[in-house]
Amino acid sequence: MLQNKYQYYLLVVVFISLISFPIINTQLGIVKDIKSSENRKMAEFPIPNIENLDAYPSKFNLYFNDNFSIRARLIEMYNTFILSMYHKSPMPDQIVFGKDGYIFLGDDELTSFRGKNILTSDELSKIKQELEYRNKYLAKRNCKFYVLVAPNKAAIYYDKMPENVVRIYEKSWGEQLINYLEKNTDLNTINLFDRFKDIKDTTQLYLKLDNHWNNLGAYYAVSEFINHLKKDITTIKSKPLSDYNIVKSSTKKGNIVEMLSNNEEFQDTIYSLVPKAGIEYSIDTNQKYPCIDGFPYCFEYEMHNHSKNPSDSTKPKLLIISDSFGGAFYPIASEYFRETTKIFDSWQYKLNEPIVENEKPDVMILIMLESNIRNLLRHTSCPDIKRSN
Repeated sequence: MLQNKYQYYLLVVVFISLISFPIINTQLGIVKDIKSSENRKMAEFPIPNIENLDAYPSKFNLYFNDNFSIRARLIEMYNTFILSMYHKSPMPDQIVFGKDGYIFLGDDELTSFRGKNILTSDELSKIKQELEYRNKYLAKRNCKFYVLVAPNKAAIYYDKMPENVVRIYEKSWGEQLINYLEKNTDLNTINLFDRFKDIKDTTQLYLKLDNHWNNLGAYYAVSEFINHLKKDITTIKSKPLSDYNIVKSSTKKGNIVEMLSNNEEFQDTIYSLVPKAGIEYSIDTNQKYPCIDGFPYCFEYEMHNHSKNPSDSTKPKLLIISDSFGGAFYPIASEYFRETTKIFDSWQYKLNEPIVENEKPDVMILIMLESNIRNLLRHTSCPDIKRSN
């Protein structure tokens, strides 16, 4: 009986020590944490507002959950345990294990693929109104406007999704929007869904361990853009894939697998495209515009390229407003223009009038990942939409 009593006390002491250690470690720094593998901004310490204290406990709870000591190390240990013991995703809402080594993001990308929470008729109408306003604004400045919706990886490699993921609606958000715009507007829309589905079985277009398209996917996205642009600017000439040397290498990295703490059991192939004629542009590192407050990737916010060839002075000038999918798109597209500017505007997808007025582009392309489409309605320029909101 006495032995059981001591065992009970020992269990209580161990339990209290375990739940108290993160707080103690914050002060004493006994165990150093590792770098977080989460690709997001952590909650900041909330400043109390004496006029609204009711919201403070929940805000502090979010802050503590994101910032307690050795959090990243504990997450890594948990992920490794679940992966090694059960061979399943430790975060099924955020990461979906597919077939043949493909890993997909959950959350909005999964929701978009499944066709849940599809765009309403009102949302579609407002997006149409906003994009048509931008088209007219740019046309007055002699600038051609193009809209490209980057497909989520699951929308293209749907056959690599697990069997338990069931689609409610056969079209993803991006397909829904592109089809609507094609039927109801004269906008220059670039439909990658059909093209990508046609070649996905013979060409790997997306990284297996990342949610982005790879360099081959970016090449075909640029090619579709150029095919549309040639109708308006006949001097533009397409560059076939044979103009590039394709260099393959292996990697265990990717933004999705990094959320699993870079588990070593995963592997992917990287395809690097090297122009046979050499790179025809130079990089301008001068920054003209202030980065958006709170944007965690200011080093990607603004990029400029200039053609090395003086004879390219007659080529058009391009402005890209994009998210991270513009990263691989931008260097390939730069081969076609005398100047190229890319702005990654913190997933806002704004018209960015001051940049347009300063850059004076001949061509502007908006690139937005389909799971982020609704962000477009949070940063509108059309005055009629602003009044209705």
